[in-house]
Amino acid sequence: MATLITPTGKRTTVTPAAGIEGFTLHELYTLLDCTLVETVMLPYPPGALLVCDEEGKLVDKPHNEHADQQAFLQGATWFGVQDWLVGDVLFCAAGELL
Repeated sequence: MATLITPTGKRTTVTPAAGIEGFTLHELYTLLDCTLVETVMLPYPPGALLVCDEEGKLVDKPHNEHADQQAFLQGATWFGVQDWLVGDVLFCAAGELL
């Protein structure tokens, strides 16, 4: 199951509409309120991904410190130090994306 984290810290468990098939691009655009997504592979657990709005900083979405912390816990040492996440961020397994 995937977790959507908002800048306010709200965590919501989300599942793809297609069930076992995985999230479609349209679903990701809707969940993240964007038109271009970026996927980042996380070191832990193996196969973990975060999906965010590629253009979020350009449209001035709010900093998502909660997602930064989650990414750091999953081994992404650059978030919060060299880079930061904005807007809603989805944490999922690679197998949950179509």
